Amino acid sequence: MPADVVATFSVLAAIQPAGFVSQITCSGPIGASDLVAIVYLHAAVVGSGPVVLRDYANPATPRSVCTFRSDVTGNYAVPVQLIDARHAVISSGTLGRFAVVDLPTVRYHWFQLPQKAITYPELLAVGPALDQVLWLTRDQASGTDRVHVTTSAGDHVVASLPDPNLGTRCGSPEDSKQGAYTHSGAHLFVLDQPYPAFNTLAVVAGERAALRVAPPSGGSGWP
Repeated sequence: MPADVVATFSVLAAIQPAGFVSQITCSGPIGASDLVAIVYLHAAVVGSGPVVLRDYANPATPRSVCTFRSDVTGNYAVPVQLIDARHAVISSGTLGRFAVVDLPTVRYHWFQLPQKAITYPELLAVGPALDQVLWLTRDQASGTDRVHVTTSAGDHVVASLPDPNLGTRCGSPEDSKQGAYTHSGAHLFVLDQPYPAFNTLAVVAGERAALRVAPPSGGSGWP
């Protein structure tokens, strides 16, 4: 996002969860165009090392500019998406509630996916201009996963992807990122992966599905 854009986020706005304690700490400036990454640092016990935002503006001397931790109440500050050098998305540990976090000021903008019975809303991504949310629900009546894009103008279902079993897996090392925007925000993709036989790719431009690669018809899925 350009450096002169003021960071705001008001889509699907929600209040901060009760008892939430911020555990994100930042120690220095972050350039708007700096190359950054979410990094898990080594530790004596595998998986116990800190999760940090690493700044590679100078690759010879990378800096850990922010640290993300879980707190004692069970809320989590581990990022689920890095939008750009100065914005990350965290899950609060409360069902469907997330926050866009301004970095390094650590200012939270809370939002919550609409909660409806047996739709199992799932966050895919926040748009790069901080003006939209990409998310997924499961529709039992039609046997599809519905792709939603919500902006200040409302919610739009931009694609319906086949998922006859309406199931999901715990994940696999072969899984791709499930959804993301281009840097401009003009296009997005969703790679829905409920089961290998029903993996479906959709590319969306605005509110229109520009490309769709779906399993063969007949209900048997990919060979």
